[in-house]
Amino acid sequence: MDANNGINSGILVYLDHNVLDSMLKGDPHNVEELLNDSKYTPVFSDENLEEIHRSKGYEDQFLEKLKELKARHIKQVVDSSFIPTRNAKVSIVDPHDALSLYIETIQPYRGVDGGLSGMLQKLYGGLNDTSFNEILNKGGDNLLKMLNTSFSNIKDSDTISPAMKTRMQDAIGLFSDLLPTINSTLAELLEPASINLPLQNFEEMGISPKTLKNIKAPNVLVKVFGKVKEKLPNVGELDSFFFLNKTPSCSTPDRIPTLAEQVNAIYHQLNFLGYYRDTKMSDEKGYRRSFSDMTHAGMASFCHLFLCGDEALIMKSAAAYEYLGVTTKIRHLVPVKMNRQCPHKRGE
Repeated sequence: MDANNGINSGILVYLDHNVLDSMLKGDPHNVEELLNDSKYTPVFSDENLEEIHRSKGYEDQFLEKLKELKARHIKQVVDSSFIPTRNAKVSIVDPHDALSLYIETIQPYRGVDGGLSGMLQKLYGGLNDTSFNEILNKGGDNLLKMLNTSFSNIKDSDTISPAMKTRMQDAIGLFSDLLPTINSTLAELLEPASINLPLQNFEEMGISPKTLKNIKAPNVLVKVFGKVKEKLPNVGELDSFFFLNKTPSCSTPDRIPTLAEQVNAIYHQLNFLGYYRDTKMSDEKGYRRSFSDMTHAGMASFCHLFLCGDEALIMKSAAAYEYLGVTTKIRHLVPVKMNRQCPHKRGE
């Protein structure tokens, strides 16, 4: 945990979106009373803002609640090359302004991931009528469109040298030429998985969600990996299997991941194996919710306390924190069935 900021923030309390939602529905766990204590500082991340943005019609209510709580914005610090560091910055900002800036910043890149989301969704059993090749080609087209649009926006800028502009244009051209070959090769490797899903293979080998759910602390991650190693003796070492010593999807794959990234990697792998797997992963909305939960787990590792009402999120976070030595305390606020109807629902 390393929240690097110039503000006396006290005990940082990370609020999962479902906790914020429950506060709007009557606050059955008296979270607001807890946070009235000056030693506690509630924080929200960009992922909270993303979920608020998806809660169409209720954005202002969520934002006003954060404002009432005097919640601060926590964000992972990146270096001059936009590579994540092990530090986070806590800022005092109006939540409405934070959401506006977030939307403005993220909108040009929304849905642009080269087909990664669709590829993972299909591996979870979704997109049955779409091939990996179609997913990757569509993702590649979206990525190229974004790159060309971004270059068009800066090509007349005086702050970038003509030589750099030429290099950028050449790089985009080279990427465009190579992309079809890259996509077809990757699709050829993945296509058999659409017939024999890894999830099904794991269950056939005895690595099923039911089996993994019986694993209890301590040393959850070691025990889960032990089950994998029994069935797949050549799988390698634990740190490699959970991507703790490399960042394969990054432009610098040999870079050691930050602690928050390692939490995310463990969360993803545990979810894929079936350890308290998030629900409806084959559905686009379910996949997006799972991605948000994974991101919350990583961001909460910068804080002292993580309040959450989602058991699956808590169990995977706890397994990751235990193995990595993250000192964040997790408190499970078990959902309470409210007597009255409430229109709020988690952003989808």
